Amino acid sequence: MTPIRFRVILAEPEKHRVRIEATFHGVGEISDVRLLLPVWSPGSYMVREYAQFLSRLQVTGDDGRQRSSRKVDKTSWKVDCRDTNSIHVSYEVYGHDLGVRNNHIDGTHAFLTPTAVFLYPETRLTDAIEVEVVSPEGWKVFTQLERPVDAHDFFSAVDFDELYDSPIEVGPHPCFEFEAAGAKHTVAIWGRGNYDVERLKRDMPALVETNAAVFGGKVPYEHYLTILLLTDGVYGGLEHRRSTALMFPRHDFCGSKGSLDVPISDDKYLGFLALFAHEHFHTWHVKRIRPVALGPFDYQRENYTRDIWSIEGITSYYNDLTLLRAGRIQPVKFLEFLADQIKKLDGIPGRLAQSLEESSFDAWIRLYRAHENNLNSTVSYYLKGQIVAAMLDVFLCEASGGAKGLDDVMKFLWQHHSKERGYPEAKFDEIVFEATGIEVATQFDTWVRRAEELDYEGVLALAGLTLKKSHGKDPAGPWIGVKARAQGDRLVIDQVSSDGPSSGFLSPGDELVAIDGFKVSATNLDERLRIAGIGNAPVFHVFRYAELVDVPIIIGEEPPTKYEILADPLAASGALAVRKSWLGTDTIEEIKQ
Repeated sequence: MTPIRFRVILAEPEKHRVRIEATFHGVGEISDVRLLLPVWSPGSYMVREYAQFLSRLQVTGDDGRQRSSRKVDKTSWKVDCRDTNSIHVSYEVYGHDLGVRNNHIDGTHAFLTPTAVFLYPETRLTDAIEVEVVSPEGWKVFTQLERPVDAHDFFSAVDFDELYDSPIEVGPHPCFEFEAAGAKHTVAIWGRGNYDVERLKRDMPALVETNAAVFGGKVPYEHYLTILLLTDGVYGGLEHRRSTALMFPRHDFCGSKGSLDVPISDDKYLGFLALFAHEHFHTWHVKRIRPVALGPFDYQRENYTRDIWSIEGITSYYNDLTLLRAGRIQPVKFLEFLADQIKKLDGIPGRLAQSLEESSFDAWIRLYRAHENNLNSTVSYYLKGQIVAAMLDVFLCEASGGAKGLDDVMKFLWQHHSKERGYPEAKFDEIVFEATGIEVATQFDTWVRRAEELDYEGVLALAGLTLKKSHGKDPAGPWIGVKARAQGDRLVIDQVSSDGPSSGFLSPGDELVAIDGFKVSATNLDERLRIAGIGNAPVFHVFRYAELVDVPIIIGEEPPTKYEILADPLAASGALAVRKSWLGTDTIEEIKQ
C-alpha cells in the first residue's frame, strides 16, 4: 500500500502553530474512515488530551471537492470517503507548552511530540509513513526518523509506533557529535546556557559505554540523538528508542566553569549527567525490555501495569550507579545520593499508604496530577523504586557471595525479553530467581507488594555500612508538619503531613496569621515556633474560609535533617566482600566514616 504522507509546515512558528497536510490512500472501498489523535505519549503515564490543540480540520477527495468530517468523540473524526481513492486532510496544531511530552513552537524553534501532531486512520497503525518538514530558511531538522533520500527535510517510518517514538526538533541550532560504543551520537541544543561542549564530549561517551557494559557492551542502534532544551529551572526527560529529549536549567552545567575535574564536584552538573544516563539506560530498559502491558500500545486509553516501578525505579538507581562506574563520582558521593533518597522517602507519610505496585498502577491518576493530599496517600515509584533497586542489588550480592547482582537480572531480561516479548505482569521476583537462582519473593512482599517500612539498616549492614540520622551540628528545631507558601503578605498552608503535629488541626488552604497573638509571615514562622518552644501548645490563629479560627497545636521536634551512610569500621570480611562487589571497593578510606 502507498505510504501515508504528512507535510509539516512551519510557515508562522512565531504564532505557536504548525500546519499539517496529510494524504491517506486506499480508502476507495469504504464509505468513511475514522481519524484519531493519541491521548498520551509512551513513557509519560498520563492522559494529556492532545486533541484540544487541534483545529481547522478540512478534508478533500481526489477531485479536490471538500468532504464532510464530523468529530465523534474527544479525539477522533469520521471522514467521508465515498467515491474517492484518497483523502487529503489539513489541520493546525497549537503548541506553546515547553516540555518533552508536548509541542513547543515559537520564532526560535519547534519541538514536536509526534503523538500530539499526527492523526492516524483507525486499524492502520502498521502503515508505512513519509514525513516532509517545511521550515524557515536556515532551520535544520533533528529527528531519528530515517532519511530515505539525500534530503534534510524528508523522512520515513515503518509504522506509527516508530513515528510516535521519534520527536522532531526544528531550528537553527548548534549541535555536536561524539562516538561511543561503536555508534554515532548527536546532541542538538535549543537555548543559551553555560554548557561546555568539550566537557560534555568527554563525559557523555563514558556514560554511554558504562550503560552498554551492563548489557554486553554494544548499543542497539547505529545513531542516537539527544535533543537538549535549555530552560529556566525546568528539569525532565523522555526516552525514545533511538533518541531522547531532555530539559535542563540553562545555567546549571558549570558551577565551576571550565573545570574538567574527575571525579566531578559540581552537583548541578552531575544532575545533567544523571538525567542523560537515566534516559539513555531506557534505550534497553523499557524501549526494548518492557512489561507485557506496555506494547503494543493502545494510544486511546490508559495502558495499566504494576511494573512501572521496575522500569523507572531500577533505571533511577542505575543513573547514579553509572556515574560511579564511569568514574564521574566516588563511592562516598554515590552513598550521599542514596542517603538523600532515603531521607526523602522517610519524609513521605504516603510510603505507608501505597505500595510500589499500587503506585505503578495509579501512575495515570496520581504522579502527574498531584493534589494537596498526595504527600499522605501516595509514594513515587521513582523514589522508592530506586531505593528498592539498591537494596535488591546489595541483597543479591550478599546471597551469592558477591557472584550475582542486579546486572545479572538486566542481562537476563535483555537476553530473554528484548525481542518484542514483554515480561509477565507483577512477576519481577520470579525473573530475579530465573536470572540468579536467588529467591526474593519474601523481600518483594514487603518491598514491592505492601506499603511497609523498608529495612534500610539491615540491608546496608550486609555491605558493612550504617545509616546515621541526625540534625547535623544544630539541635533539633521545632516542627508542626506543614508545607506553607507566601502569597503576597499572606502565609497559606499547602500540605499537612498526616504524621505531624498539625494533622487534624490545620488544613490546606488555611491562612496562618498569628501564633499566641503575634503576627506570622513566611520570614518569621521558624522564629515564632522557636519562641513558642518544642512541647508547648500555643494557639495558632488562622483564617479558614474567611473566618478566624483558633487552634492549639503541640509543637513537635523536627525529624532528622541529615542522613549519612557510613562505613562500619568493625565490618566482617564477608560484608567487605559484598561492599566491594557492589561499590567496587572495600577500603574504608574511600568511604566516609
